[in-house]
Amino acid sequence: MTVDELVRIDPALQRLNDLVRAGWQFEHRHDDDGKLRQINGARATGRYIDGLRVRDRGDAAGRRWDRADGRVIWSVEGSLTDVVDALLSLPEPS
Repeated sequence: MTVDELVRIDPALQRLNDLVRAGWQFEHRHDDDGKLRQINGARATGRYIDGLRVRDRGDAAGRRWDRADGRVIWSVEGSLTDVVDALLSLPEPS
């Protein structure tokens, strides 16, 4: 199945595709039965790492960490769409 076909089935998946185009990388976590339980994404940009955790369309979290000390400097939780929108609206690190 192509990304376009998946997006037609579930438009919220377009938001993950937007992150891929912005340079994000993803890994899929499965349970012991092989069922997808979580998607994790990350993008390293200079001093910071941006991260995303998605368990369901309504259960997502985004973070920005300082690479030097691992401190979380920004975070948000909510729906997949809301969290991705917030991540994409973060200013690019200088």
